Formats: sequence, structure tokens, C-alpha cells
Amino acid sequence: MLACTAALAVACSGQLPGTERAASTTTSSGAPEPVGPYGTGAAPPAPGLPAPGVTATHPSVWPSTEATPTYTEMHDDHDHGGETPAPLPTPSVPVAAQVDGNDPLAVSKAAVITMLSSDTTTDSSAADAVLRAGVYFTPEFLADMRGVMPGVREDPQWPRWKEHQVRMVVEAELADDMGKPPNTEVEAYHAWSVTTRPVGADGYKGVPEEDVLFVTMKRAMPGKPWLVSDIEYS
Repeated sequence: MLACTAALAVACSGQLPGTERAASTTTSSGAPEPVGPYGTGAAPPAPGLPAPGVTATHPSVWPSTEATPTYTEMHDDHDHGGETPAPLPTPSVPVAAQVDGNDPLAVSKAAVITMLSSDTTTDSSAADAVLRAGVYFTPEFLADMRGVMPGVREDPQWPRWKEHQVRMVVEAELADDMGKPPNTEVEAYHAWSVTTRPVGADGYKGVPEEDVLFVTMKRAMPGKPWLVSDIEYS
């Protein structure tokens, strides 16, 4: 899997999952800015919801979580022996040409699903799926993602998944109720609750992984297509 794996977590954040994250970052002028999903200057969330934080143009600091599972817990995959595996959804990746670029909901969902839908039967690593999602990214964000791909390619789970001809089945549900800044004509924000399941052609099923992805999008002006400028994980 891509960004929802520990491999990408380490590559993007420079920290192991579960370690303490920085409380703040700074702007180019040295002034502190808040940490969390989405950008600075965002409207405060409803009581009990996560506060807005880092902008897409600054180094990502992931929203902190409680009781973050260890790498082993997240990837304690298992076989099912002689059991008949229960049917799972067929992997369905959006076709970029059919995604409405003027709809930030459609763009953010397509980007999230595409970047996590790796396929060991055709991909050399989960990084291939990330790069396929680049069609939805700003040039700057795509360049950032290319920079962390070496870490994604080293995912130790990949060889085992390849033995089972695993494809990732990704389901995404809108999670804007977790709190987000209001959309404007040139900036948009949406959160997705994502479940990623490793499913093998031989009936193998890995442990599903669940994450919330906070997606920031921009466009040059009204009428231009939306592009993803940042993705934060929780």
C-alpha cells in the first residue's frame, strides 16, 4: 500500500509511526504556524474536532493520533487455509478522463483511491500507484511525492503480496464531518475515511488498514480544473 503504509509514513514524515511529532512548524519569515491537517488561517472546527494546521506549501506534519498501532500490528497478514474466502469488492480505479475536474469532491476521491490502488501483478512497487495519481496533483506536489518514492519502494510487505498476486481494494467515504476549512473559489478541502484491503488472486486476504486522508486542492482561477496540492494522514 502506499501512503497508508508505515513505509510511506516514514518516507514522508521522517519519523516512525507512533513517535512524537513536532508541535509546530514555521513560515519562511520564522513566524510559528499551527500544526495539523489543512492550511493555516482555516476556520476553527466544531468543538471536539481536530484543529486545522499545516499548509500544503510547508513540510507536512501529520495529525497526531492516540494508540498508533505498530508496524507488526498493522501488517499482521494471514492466510485462510482451506476456508472459502468471503467475496470482496473488485478493485475499481477511477478513469482520469471521466473525473470531473471542476468538482473538488470528485478530484480528491479519485486521487486518494488511485494512489492507494497498487497491483502486484502489474506494478513494481506501491510507488507506481502514487505516480499514476500524479495526474490529479499540482506539479509541486508531484515533485514532492517523487522525492519520497524510494522509501515506498522498500516496503517489506511487497514480496509477500506479490506471491499472492495481491491487488489493493480501496474504499473511500467522505469524512468532512471531522472538521475542515470552508472551500473558496480557488481552494478546497475534503477528508476521506479510507479502507485499504490486500486481496490475493489465490484467496489470500491481508489485514485491512484504515486511515483518514485530508486533501487540499487548488486551482489557478474559477473554471480551471482542481489539483491536489497536499495530503495529510491521520
